[in-house]
Amino acid sequence: MPQEELYRQAVDRFGAELARFMRGYERDRMKLEELQQELHLAVWQSLAGFRGECSLRTWIYRVAHHVGAAHVKRSIRDGEGLSLEEAE
Repeated sequence: MPQEELYRQAVDRFGAELARFMRGYERDRMKLEELQQELHLAVWQSLAGFRGECSLRTWIYRVAHHVGAAHVKRSIRDGEGLSLEEAE
């Protein structure tokens, strides 16, 4: 199946789920929008290597997890974690 068709299928089937999933990685609305754009780019790029050895849903969530985890690592590295007051 062509990459574009797979991408459209993934977004149609899992787009709303993925939006909710990514909210678990970012609370700030503006940063969340950027993170979701980053996710869509990563999904698009990853589908070039999708061989159907797992379900499309599994593949997409694996990509989403990697994007989210990288986002958290960057946030921690850049000192954007919670303050002590927020953590309490």
